[in-house]
Amino acid sequence: MAAAQGSTGKVAIPPLAVTAYTAKQSKRRKTDEEKRDLKRKSDQKRNKTRMNIGTSYSRWRDLRDRLGLNLDSKLAVVLLDR
Repeated sequence: MAAAQGSTGKVAIPPLAVTAYTAKQSKRRKTDEEKRDLKRKSDQKRNKTRMNIGTSYSRWRDLRDRLGLNLDSKLAVVLLDR
C-alpha cells in the first residue's frame, strides 16, 4: 500500500473509463425549414388569443392607464365583470 500512496502521502485515484459527460451526445441543430415551421406554429397559437380593436386602441390604453392597470388582460377582466 505504501507504493500506491506516493511521496505526498495521498492515495491516487484512477481515472474513470467513461464519464457521464463524455457519453452525452451533442444536440442536433434545427434546419432553417424546421425553425420556420416552429415559428409559424407559435405565431398561429398566439394569434388565436388576439383581437383587433381598431381605432379604439388609444381609448383602450387611456382607460387602462386611468384605472392603474398594467396589463391589457386585467382591463379585459374588469370590463367583462361589469
